[in-house]
Amino acid sequence: MRGLLTWLAVMKTVLIVFATPSVAEPSVYPAMQFLRIPVSAGLAPATALPHLPTLHEIETTCLAAALYHEARGESRPGQLAVARVILNRMRSHAYPDTICGVVYQGAEKPFRCQFSFACDDLPDAPRNLRVFQRLHALVHVILEHGMPGRLLPGDPHEYREADFDQITHYHADYVSPFWGKKIDRVGQIGRHVFYRSERVARSL
Repeated sequence: MRGLLTWLAVMKTVLIVFATPSVAEPSVYPAMQFLRIPVSAGLAPATALPHLPTLHEIETTCLAAALYHEARGESRPGQLAVARVILNRMRSHAYPDTICGVVYQGAEKPFRCQFSFACDDLPDAPRNLRVFQRLHALVHVILEHGMPGRLLPGDPHEYREADFDQITHYHADYVSPFWGKKIDRVGQIGRHVFYRSERVARSL
């Protein structure tokens, strides 16, 4: 696990020094403090790893962090659905074109982030590293081989597979955001209700 913490700690160094222009946009700056694990904690990112993480590894970790904070208690279909929202946004012209950009969009401004964990001023470092490792492995499969399963809601009557492929928004079932009535509801998986925005989906 120390190796995982070391690998996560190097992220902010890599994003500062090696990020491509598309990644080093203002919306991704919070990722430079990725998981907020300080280098001063005895970790030496410049020498502790055989190589610096690639952009693909950074993107994998950003998505794993989002799944950890947003859906670690959900079923596999629920976790896949959250991942689908993030990947759909990345593909859409309406959002940043990187996973980290989507996950940390607006996080540099209070209460402007798309995902609450990104700007709640709490440490992003996973407290349960075993769960984080499982989600990181899941993300690797998703990015390398595609979704390993179907997105099945609790109520089969509201399931429309084509629409679930284009989900762009979600919220917990105990809140009612203002935008929920402005875009199409697709269905609910676990504690999350998923939606499809025509404006976002048209560029997928």
